[in-house]
Amino acid sequence: AYHKLSRSSNHGFIILEITEGIEMVANRKQLLSENNYINYIKYVTEYDVRNLLSIVLNASDVFADSNKKLISYFVALAANLFLLDVEAACVFCQENLLSAEPEKILCDLLENKFLGDTPIAQKRISDLLQEKTLLDKVFWKSQVEALFHLIEAERIQFIDKYKADLKRCIDDSRFTPYDKIETPFDMQIGLLKYIVDSRFIKITDEERCRIKLLWNCRNNLAHLSTCTLPDIISLVCESQLLS
Repeated sequence: AYHKLSRSSNHGFIILEITEGIEMVANRKQLLSENNYINYIKYVTEYDVRNLLSIVLNASDVFADSNKKLISYFVALAANLFLLDVEAACVFCQENLLSAEPEKILCDLLENKFLGDTPIAQKRISDLLQEKTLLDKVFWKSQVEALFHLIEAERIQFIDKYKADLKRCIDDSRFTPYDKIETPFDMQIGLLKYIVDSRFIKITDEERCRIKLLWNCRNNLAHLSTCTLPDIISLVCESQLLS
C-alpha cells in the first residue's frame, strides 16, 4: 500500500498504526477493498523478530567477549516472551539482562511502563507475571531451545575424551547401573555423574564440577524446571566444547 501511494505525487497520505486489529477501524471495508493497508502478521515472522533481536543484542555492551555466547538464549527468551511484538522485545533486550533474573527485569519494566505505548505487551507480561506457571513455561521453553543441545554436545565430548576409562567401568563388577550399558556413548549425564562421584575414573576437579553443573541443568530441564541465571551463564560461557 505504501509503495502504491508513494508513486503518486498528486496527493499525500497518512500512515496509521493500529494495534487492536483492522476490525476496529471505521470504514474498514473500503480500506480493505482498496488494499491500502499492510497486515503486520502477514509480513513479519518469528524468524524476522529473532533476526532483529540478534542484531540488537550483538550491538549491546552487555554481551561482549565470551558473553556473546549467551545471545542465542536471550533471543529465544525475548521472542517467546513477546511473540511478534518487536518494539517491546527490543526494550527488554536493551536492558542489562545479566544483572538480574528475567522475572525481576520484567517486573521493573512493567512497573515503570517501559514496554511501549500499546497495552498488548503490558497485558501479556502482566498476565505472565501473575500466573507463575505460565511464565516458568516460557522460561523453560527458551532454555530447552538454547541450552539442551549444548549439554548433550558436551556429554558426547566428555565421553569421547574418556571413552577408554569409561569402557573399563562397564566391565567393572562394582559398576551396576540400572540400565544395560553396552558402550560409553550410552551413558547419560546422571550415570556420568555417578561414575565421577564414585571416583571410577580420574579427572580434574574442574571437570568434576562441570559434570555436576551439566547434570543439574539437564535434570532441571528434564523435569520441566528452569535453570538459574548464574547456572546458565556458567553453562554457556564456561563451555568446554571444542571450537
